[in-house]
Amino acid sequence: MTSAGRFARFRQPQGRRSEADGLSRHRPQKKDLAVRLATFTSLLLVPATLACGSTSGDGDVDDNNPGGGTAGSGGGGGINDNGEGGGASSDGCNTANFDIPGNNKDEDCNGTNDDEPFDCDASIDDIADNDAGKAAEAIGLCRRAQGGSWGVITAEYVKADGSSGMADQSHGLLKDFGEVVKPREGARLLALSTGHARDENDEDFSTPKHLFQPANDMNTFSATPLGFPKGSLSCPATGAGKKEALDPAGLEVRLRVPANANSFSFDFNFYTAEFPGFICQEWNDFFVTLMDPPPPSASDGNISFDTDGSHISVNSAFLDVCSAKYAGGKKFDCGEGSAGLRGTGYDGNPDEFELDEKLKQNAATGWLTTTAPVTPGSDITLRFTVWDQEDANLNTTVLIDNFRWDVDEVEAPTTIPR
Repeated sequence: MTSAGRFARFRQPQGRRSEADGLSRHRPQKKDLAVRLATFTSLLLVPATLACGSTSGDGDVDDNNPGGGTAGSGGGGGINDNGEGGGASSDGCNTANFDIPGNNKDEDCNGTNDDEPFDCDASIDDIADNDAGKAAEAIGLCRRAQGGSWGVITAEYVKADGSSGMADQSHGLLKDFGEVVKPREGARLLALSTGHARDENDEDFSTPKHLFQPANDMNTFSATPLGFPKGSLSCPATGAGKKEALDPAGLEVRLRVPANANSFSFDFNFYTAEFPGFICQEWNDFFVTLMDPPPPSASDGNISFDTDGSHISVNSAFLDVCSAKYAGGKKFDCGEGSAGLRGTGYDGNPDEFELDEKLKQNAATGWLTTTAPVTPGSDITLRFTVWDQEDANLNTTVLIDNFRWDVDEVEAPTTIPR
């Protein structure tokens, strides 16, 4: 449908719109000479953090080809530049492990307990930094892979299909978002937007509620990710739409998993100006997190979804930061209230009879947590991406933060409210 068709719907009252739509480890008090030598070697070779240097060019932070195999077998579990060596010591630690926070143990054999780097984003001083390695820092990925060690291998800003060329204004390394929302960890969070990834107090802010204003259109395009778009299970009458992503924005990171990690988690918060006027309609904005290789239960690779199993959008069952109302034939209880919208650009008049899209109060999910399984010592790629579907009017912003590894095993990806 053309933009003119969508504009005609702005003039109609809401009710007249179409509904188409660990083990406790005892550390020996005395070590033999070999163990002491291994510990000293690990201290010399401990992987650097991202905070110690930025990525360059396409964000490649590891030009070495890691060997295969498990820690201590001469493969990817080691920390030497050629992928060999490393591995477990006699006291149960492993140079390819991450240090589990707060347990007063030295899982990574570097001689210091609980010293995993954090707050690596404290040195970021530019909200518009185009170094995607800084974006990885902002979400909590503080270690850079070196040789066969674990951490960030590459980081790159991309469009929805993984190609380069997203608009610079569509990413932001924010100290906060609006008056209420703060980082989940560290000093910064990553914002990705189909418009300007800024709030009302930031330089270069532009309203996400723009209508047919070319200056607010990012004028970027790509194919949609493979297998997308898809219809929402909560809107069975709405088709999947065209396989073209408008104003796409994304961060793609390639990671080497620590040898003791069986899962990872991160937090995100989805804001959309498509609420409340365009629920279960063809105009939509999507957020997905694509994982490669995908977990067995996620054939399309997406690991961030709502309670219906659908990708995150204006039709998501998780929209809860808003003012309670009926919209698009659905009841929204908005249990978190609307305070989280203040100062973000997504606040406005909560009256459900407000017809001017530029004045309407929009909605957000609040912080959600995605958790997914991983294979220890493996390499994975994650692409966090958001895009407009059908037209470039009315924007969406997603905030991402607090990435962390975990030793706990999980069977399948989950997304739950915090």
